[in-house]
Amino acid sequence: MQQYTIITDIQEERSFSTMDEISLELQRLQREEGTFVILNASQPVNKVNYIQAMNHCHEKGFFKKSFVELYNIEVNTTESDGGNKQYSYTVGSFEDVRSIFSEFISLGKTPDVSGWDDITETIFG
Repeated sequence: MQQYTIITDIQEERSFSTMDEISLELQRLQREEGTFVILNASQPVNKVNYIQAMNHCHEKGFFKKSFVELYNIEVNTTESDGGNKQYSYTVGSFEDVRSIFSEFISLGKTPDVSGWDDITETIFG
């Protein structure tokens, strides 16, 4: 049976039992700048080991402050040669982030990374 754990910028790795628990962690991405959530699978799901999301909120405006929401999603995969690849994609909607995490957990659906940036060299050197 597939099991998942999460790691956040404020908590070490822990297991969880419901999507509601991870939703609470993901909601912090909307409220707190510099947060991240990593979702680890106990066994790869369609070659995906983990998915992580980080926020990149940027202030705009001088007199009236507002934030532009940007979220960076990264996916780590195991390749046929046993090596790993890391892919990155930026989305502008929190709902996109939530959907990717929800589909990964509940349906075993992984993002199509064909149009994503391959950042393997940046991450692993």
